[in-house]
Amino acid sequence: METYEECCCEMLAVDKDDDAILSQLVDSFENKNSSLTVKTIEEKQVEEPQQSRFKKMQERNLVELAEESIPTNTKSKAMWAFRLYQNWAMWRKSGDFSKGEKSMVAEIVEKTTELLDITQDENLSDVVSQFIAEVRKEGGKRYPAKTLHEIVSSLQKYFEMKGRVVKFLSGGAFEKLRKSLDIEMKTSTNNKLGLHPKQAQVISEEIENHLWENKFLGDSCPKVLLRTALYLIGLNFGMRAGDEHRKLTISNFSINTDSKGREYLLYSEGVSKTIQGGLKHRKLTPKVSRAYANVQCPERCVVQIVKTYMRRCPKDALENAFYLKPLQKLQERRIMVL
Repeated sequence: METYEECCCEMLAVDKDDDAILSQLVDSFENKNSSLTVKTIEEKQVEEPQQSRFKKMQERNLVELAEESIPTNTKSKAMWAFRLYQNWAMWRKSGDFSKGEKSMVAEIVEKTTELLDITQDENLSDVVSQFIAEVRKEGGKRYPAKTLHEIVSSLQKYFEMKGRVVKFLSGGAFEKLRKSLDIEMKTSTNNKLGLHPKQAQVISEEIENHLWENKFLGDSCPKVLLRTALYLIGLNFGMRAGDEHRKLTISNFSINTDSKGREYLLYSEGVSKTIQGGLKHRKLTPKVSRAYANVQCPERCVVQIVKTYMRRCPKDALENAFYLKPLQKLQERRIMVL
């Protein structure tokens, strides 16, 4: 029996002057393969499944994958808010504090060991409202309004991580919680808490010149070269978060030349805070930026600094992390090798 490929080859080999036409070849193929129907194809696929096409996943693996999709900072905030609640609940249960108190909130806190144990949304709203009204820093001072809001949103994220959806900031069952949060935020604002948050100082041109002139920046030694590469990459490509720098590899950078012969460093964004490849980011385009060579001052040129840095680093290591810790003294290196 001729195969489909053999028939196709025969069709392609037909000369224009030949009496055979395409329809005749198709009829010939169908006559020789009359048993080849949709049903027989489906049966054959069932009889010969492609084992390597699918991967079996356990429910536990799916839960782990779901947790891994949550950014690390978000998980840390959620766990911090949860521990804060747990400390408050222990304080509520401790000593003689709860004795003689007949409130519903006190009874709920006394009977539960964990926030997830409160199954009714109305009861949950009452308990978290009381928690927000009473929570304080370790020194007894109030939290700023922004922090109070983050505590509530982080507790909501904690529930989401554990597979339960609650809408503290929008759900109808949590109106009491939102009113309590609003009152506490206004009180903190009236006490002038968090009105002037600390901000990093801008590095002026004068300060930057001082750093270059005194060799705090440059390529005089591996440590300074690493520091300079970090500074210039952050400056030229707008990277402020440490997590963005930690995820960089050599695949994010390339040295190119444009049509006018100008050399530039090309940065192609990978996984970042705004580009994570999930449903929310499927329509977002990764950032691609250029930083052109500084021909007027080549010793401060980001292209030259990065080229020097990459040339002095092992390429295989740069594939895993762009910023590598410089080797220490030669003696220490020998000890490590031994």
